[in-house]
Amino acid sequence: MRSIFQLTLLLLAVFTPPALHAAAHCGVQRFPDYQLEYCMYPAAGPLLVLDAAQGTSMQVWDRGFIGELNRYASVLTYNRIGSGRSRFNSHPLTQPVTARDSAERLHHLLQRIAPSQRIILLGHSMGGLYAQYFAHAYPQQLLGLVLIDAASAFEPRTDSPFENRSPIRKGSVSYFEELGFVSSVKQIEENTVFPDIPLLVISADNHQFPAQETEALWQEIQKKIARQSPTNRQVTVPDSQHFVFNSNRDTVVREIAAMIRNRGFKQR
Repeated sequence: MRSIFQLTLLLLAVFTPPALHAAAHCGVQRFPDYQLEYCMYPAAGPLLVLDAAQGTSMQVWDRGFIGELNRYASVLTYNRIGSGRSRFNSHPLTQPVTARDSAERLHHLLQRIAPSQRIILLGHSMGGLYAQYFAHAYPQQLLGLVLIDAASAFEPRTDSPFENRSPIRKGSVSYFEELGFVSSVKQIEENTVFPDIPLLVISADNHQFPAQETEALWQEIQKKIARQSPTNRQVTVPDSQHFVFNSNRDTVVREIAAMIRNRGFKQR
C-alpha cells in the first residue's frame, strides 16, 4: 500500500500536531552508531509499541488515538532513522532501509528503555512489514502483534498494483524505505516460521484503487497475513481508508482493547 497515499502522508506530516500527554516521557536514546527519538505514555497493562507507515513519523499517531489506547496499555511511539531526531551519528541516511534494520534498532531501543517487558507490537502499512520481521526475529519479546492495513511478503513480485508510482523526493525517508522494500520481503521469507502469538489484522476496504479487482486482491492478501498465526483475528473495517486508525478510530481501539483484555483471541 505504498502508492496512492503519498499526498496523504505529506499532509499528515504538515498538519498533524505532535502527540502530547501530561504523563508522557519523551527523549532520545543514543547508541554507538545512531540515536532514536521516542515518547512513552505509561499506564497499567502491557506495553503497546506503535510502528508507523512509510515515510511518516511518530506524529502520525494523534493524541486522541494514543489517549484511547492509553486506557488499556502503556504506549510507546518512536521515530525510525531519518525522522524527527532519529538519525545516524556520523552521516545522513543514504542507504535503503530494510525490515532487518528497523527491527534491530527497535529491539535495541526496547532493551534500553523496557528491558524486562514483553510487548504488543502494532505496525501500520510499511511499519506492518517491519513488524512481521520483528515477530520472526524476536518472538520472545512479543505478547502479540497488531497489523493495520499492512504491507507484506504476499504482495505480487512483479508489476504489483501496490507499488509506489507516486513521486517521492529523492533522499527522503520514504525514498530509502521504498528502496529497501524488496530486500525486506526477502529477509522475511528467509525466516519461514511465524511464531504462535496472538495476531490481529485490521484491514481497510476503501482504498480507491483504479481497478476493482485490486481491492479484492488486497483483501485476499490481508487474509493471508492473518493466517500466518494459528491464533488470529482478521477484521475488515467497512467504509475505512488506509489510515484506518484515523477514519475508524473507535473500531480499531475496540479490537485492540479486546485483544489486551482477552490476552489474544482464545476466549473470543
